[in-house]
Amino acid sequence: MPSDFKQDEFRGILSPLDEIECWQENERENIGSSQNESLRKKAELINKAFSKIAGPLQDLDILDLG
Repeated sequence: MPSDFKQDEFRGILSPLDEIECWQENERENIGSSQNESLRKKAELINKAFSKIAGPLQDLDILDLG
């Protein structure tokens, strides 16, 4: 496991939106931090991929299933 990954920080991920929010926070919090530059770059790539599905997932709980 990479040294910059801390499993305890990811235990609260229970839904796809939790995952998306977690990576968004990682990207925001690690801006300008040389120590966490690797994690920020990973978060940036993951957020770029998630950006395609984040909108529809955020509206999922208000959609009519009928």
